[in-house]
Amino acid sequence: IAYFDCIATIDDVKLGTEWYFIACKDCQTKLNQGPTTFICPKCRNENATAIAIFRVELSVYDNEEQSMFIILGDAGKELTGRRETELIDKYAE
Repeated sequence: IAYFDCIATIDDVKLGTEWYFIACKDCQTKLNQGPTTFICPKCRNENATAIAIFRVELSVYDNEEQSMFIILGDAGKELTGRRETELIDKYAE
């Protein structure tokens, strides 16, 4: 197990890509749509509760190198101090 700190500036939020998916509330797996309900392929729940899991692509730099980060779910708040929807809204303006 390795830990490291990454201090970088958000250069850009990539827009125009699919930025969320409907997932199972219990396991966060992408749901399949059945005739009248959502079905979780992992839990095998045929009446799964759906939540939106956000996906954001960030371009960041640290004055030396540039990199792309893909943030899923609630990780954006922990990594950037902002929720994914805030990042998208700011860069969409």
